[in-house]
Amino acid sequence: MACTDWVGVAICAVGLTTGCTRSPPPENLEPFVSDRLVGEWSGVWALPALFTSGTANMQVSRDEDETIHFLFRIDGGLVSPDDEEPVIIDLSGRDGHHSVTLAGEAEKLGYVEFSIDENGLITGNADPDGLSLVDFGGWVGAGKFHLDFLVLGFLPGEGELGLLTGDGSQADPSDTGSSDTGHDDTG
Repeated sequence: MACTDWVGVAICAVGLTTGCTRSPPPENLEPFVSDRLVGEWSGVWALPALFTSGTANMQVSRDEDETIHFLFRIDGGLVSPDDEEPVIIDLSGRDGHHSVTLAGEAEKLGYVEFSIDENGLITGNADPDGLSLVDFGGWVGAGKFHLDFLVLGFLPGEGELGLLTGDGSQADPSDTGSSDTGHDDTG
């Protein structure tokens, strides 16, 4: 059975056994190429069961020593009400050019671990004080970063960010273009 509802998608995205399969990413999803992640991303998130939503921004950079950095800024809703600063999630890890695993600490969320495999599939979790607060999964492709998440094991939500172009507009997610990076992405 395919996952067709919010809970099914979120549970399948994190790989829990539920008798359903993970909803596939779009057909035009290119293989993971870390160079495509570098840049500024902007979008929204929602947790419908709690009638809450907000904005999300992400800056992705890579150092000369092949360390990749994700700096998420999550604002709005229950995560960061108007009278509070946005939640900052600062993750880093080694760039393997075929996959990447990032880890770091975030206020309110605790330890966060996040992986993107060679097919662009995302898995991860946030565990404050050893408690499973948020499990997530999703995919990243040319110009689009999609996350399904499950809060406290039963509250599904999602977030979607688009890569910004040089003029600050969203990149065209249907453009699967190639990454001209000078790296040999075949092995």
